Amino acid sequence: MRFSIKTYILLAFVLVCAASLAWLWNQKDPYSALFSNVQIQGTLLDLANQPLAGVPLMLYEGKAQTGDCIYACISSSSGKFRMPRPSPGTYHIVAILDKEILPLQPFKILPQTYLLDLQMIYTGSVQVKKPEELVLKPTPKPTPKPNPTTPGKKKGMLEGQVLLENKTPMSAGTMELALEHLETKAVNKYKVEVIQGRYELKELLQGPYRMKATIPDYPTTPPSEIFVFADEKMQVDIQFQKQEAQAKKGADISITVIDISWTPQISAQVILTNKSTGQQREGQTDENGEVIFNNVVPGEYEVKAMFNGLKGRCELQEELMAVAGKFVSLVLREVE
Repeated sequence: MRFSIKTYILLAFVLVCAASLAWLWNQKDPYSALFSNVQIQGTLLDLANQPLAGVPLMLYEGKAQTGDCIYACISSSSGKFRMPRPSPGTYHIVAILDKEILPLQPFKILPQTYLLDLQMIYTGSVQVKKPEELVLKPTPKPTPKPNPTTPGKKKGMLEGQVLLENKTPMSAGTMELALEHLETKAVNKYKVEVIQGRYELKELLQGPYRMKATIPDYPTTPPSEIFVFADEKMQVDIQFQKQEAQAKKGADISITVIDISWTPQISAQVILTNKSTGQQREGQTDENGEVIFNNVVPGEYEVKAMFNGLKGRCELQEELMAVAGKFVSLVLREVE
């Protein structure tokens, strides 16, 4: 399928599938995962390797732009963006640059996909490109060197922090790790010493695992899937929470406010009103035009955003449904 774009088009899309859980420093985690969160993340750059900020990016299910947007975000001042990892399936991302809608080549998320890292480079050239010129090119994963003494028995290592509530490091003690190898179905339990808030577990066979952790006076963490590579140290931080914290059944809601030119609105006032109880929560958008309301009581809500747009004082209103345990994303744009 061909599509024509008047100006500034060529987005080269580099897809790196790294099957390791890297701790994502300095990122908001709307799901409050107990293990390192896996998600879609990426960077938007120009040819001079400079970040492109304030670019709206929308995630759609399927190969064509049909149905509702699953998640929308805006690239930060450093050109970075992130999206929660959806269920396995086919998806595509739509970028809006210089008021042009740029649909990118569809890609698949498989059940064994643990991290999707995307890099988009905007060339700024004026020409028409065929769809095959906007492709997802996976970077080949380096193949570990074979071990002639133990073929098929390659070993890796886990390490990381052990955190209690409020992300306070566990000073010292013993932790039990239950690891189920998802290929061999073998289940092993390990007694691991925690020293100054850190743990190590060596001599693990390469492959995917389902892991649970237990320490005294805390409930066992929910199962989390990880992947161990041969001859590598995998960073997996583990956080324990009291029972009442784990029992939270609220929803997380992301509201993004933009003007006619798709510019994110900083310090826009956003009011979230429960239509049944009338209770309200208020917030202001950040540098990306986004505000997140955590642990929202499930129900039907009215969203109102107020800011100074290109046409003067603007007030936008929309309705949404908050579902327990779900993350809801809504973009409010000034009407032309």
